[in-house]
Amino acid sequence: MQEMPNFAEMPESVRSIMKASIDQARKAFETFISASQQVMSNFEGPPNPATDGMKQLNEKIAEFTRMNADANFRFAMKLTDAKQLHDVVDIQNHHMRELMESYGKQLEELRSLTTKIVQDSAKAVSSNIPGGGMHRGEGGLRFQPEDLETGRFFGKIGFKSADGRPPFSLRLGDKRVSCA
Repeated sequence: MQEMPNFAEMPESVRSIMKASIDQARKAFETFISASQQVMSNFEGPPNPATDGMKQLNEKIAEFTRMNADANFRFAMKLTDAKQLHDVVDIQNHHMRELMESYGKQLEELRSLTTKIVQDSAKAVSSNIPGGGMHRGEGGLRFQPEDLETGRFFGKIGFKSADGRPPFSLRLGDKRVSCA
């Protein structure tokens, strides 16, 4: 039968090397994150509701990435001080509880932010289309004829009404234009 490892027997020099390696990894991670943020800031264009929302989302994700990495580096440092196997298990259990709580909060924040971004973008798009743009009809959404005439409508509506007809149809003289 194999004996349980006794972490107390680990020489202090080995613990110091482990701590230095973790600290070096943390510094490398910080350098990478800083360089990534610098590159992303170089791609910023003029203000726009869609890009502003994506920028907010990217910043929030970067914030969570940094927080989660910091938590994992702290966990690794605590492990270097463990003297017994039960210390390792306790440290790991505590870390997992903190992570699960943190992930739940982060997920809720991302959900709220994403919902806000989608709503703000929809309002911005709708305000740029004459007559408010999209209107709820029996078969789904439809665009007003002036939306097409002004050239402000672009893209595709990727659904059909319940009876299979396109959600928008317009007769121009003897021609029928449908949007599906």
